Amino acid sequence: MPEFEGKRDYRAPAAQSLLDIMELLARSDAPYGVAEISRQTGASTNMVFRIMRVMEESGYIERGSKSKFTLTPKALALAGHDRGMGVFYATAYLHMKKLAATARETVQLYVPTQDKALLLLEAASGDRFGARAVPGSALPNHATCAGKLLMALGVIKQKDKKLTKLTPHTIASANALKKELKDIAEAGYALNREETILGVRAVSVPVMGGDDSIIGALCMLAPAQRLDNQELARLLPKVKQTAVEISRELHANEEKLQELLRVDAPPAEKF
Repeated sequence: MPEFEGKRDYRAPAAQSLLDIMELLARSDAPYGVAEISRQTGASTNMVFRIMRVMEESGYIERGSKSKFTLTPKALALAGHDRGMGVFYATAYLHMKKLAATARETVQLYVPTQDKALLLLEAASGDRFGARAVPGSALPNHATCAGKLLMALGVIKQKDKKLTKLTPHTIASANALKKELKDIAEAGYALNREETILGVRAVSVPVMGGDDSIIGALCMLAPAQRLDNQELARLLPKVKQTAVEISRELHANEEKLQELLRVDAPPAEKF
């Protein structure tokens, strides 16, 4: 470890301001705007604006009403904050790595943040080509299985009136989405039929927390040529069982957990 005392000034104002902002947001559940953050931290509004923009684009903060910001689960998990997200992060990742190695496909964990499903964690098998995404990203809810699942279970809401088509398979009408969400609620899991990226399919199941609320969506994604209906029937119970194991470690109610995930039930929805 180099000794800095008595030598040149190694201070980094932008880095210090970033840390001050993170600490300010972590100490409070109330959202803060740029001007208020500037007053609280002493950083210029221009500095705060630029830092907040980078943090928002990277998925560490989210913008609420009146352009006020709060930390996302990604930031809370990274910091091991006392809201329990650090435990959730560590618990989920160990089980995800095991599932990815067994299934030899990519496994992801999404968490609800206001009106979006945010990609928090990703575990890849690493031994063959697979579908990947960037943690911290959030795509339109109607175009992902995690977003559709969390909407169907009433955890997040669809706020975008225009349903943007990312591929020819993306749901683009309100009536079609309404039917899809009804089917998902009945099945207990959601599918992505190449709705986000052509050639990539996925399946998503809920994760339950200790207060019996839905706190995330566990997903497995793979190239479409590998993830057909036969492979879905083989892998879906494994994805569900992993969600059960994560939820159990978070002290979810066992009876409600089994009712929610229905591990042994055959696939009701297919590709």
